[in-house]
Amino acid sequence: MVAGVFLEKPNGEVHWLDTGTGLAEQVARTRVQFEEMIRSSPDLIDEWFLPPLVERLRAAGKRPAVGECYGFTILPIFAEGKYDTENMFVVPVREQFVGMADIHRKLNDLPEGASVQIRVTD
Repeated sequence: MVAGVFLEKPNGEVHWLDTGTGLAEQVARTRVQFEEMIRSSPDLIDEWFLPPLVERLRAAGKRPAVGECYGFTILPIFAEGKYDTENMFVVPVREQFVGMADIHRKLNDLPEGASVQIRVTD
C-alpha cells in the first residue's frame, strides 16, 4: 500500500481513503464493480496503486513487511510533500493510519494556503 486503503462498507460500497491527502471518496457501488474497474482500467491501477513509485521504493530498499506500509516525511497536502522515494519511508500500518487521521482532523478546518507548524513530541 502506498498511501491509502480501500474499504468495503456494510452496504457493499467501496471507498478509497488516501492517508497522504486525507481524501475519502466512494469509488464503486459494489466489490464486483470495483474489481471490474481494476481489471479493465490500467489508468486506475496507476492512480490508486502507483506501481512505478512502488518499484522505485523497493529498489531503494524500502520494503514493507506484514503489518507495515509506506508513510510520508512531509504529507502531500503540503507544497513540499511529494510522492517520491526521498519523502517516503516504511512505517507500521497502525502508526500510519492513527497518525494521519489525527493530523488530517487537526488540519481539516484550516483555510487553503494556511501556514502550519507541526511539532513531534515523544
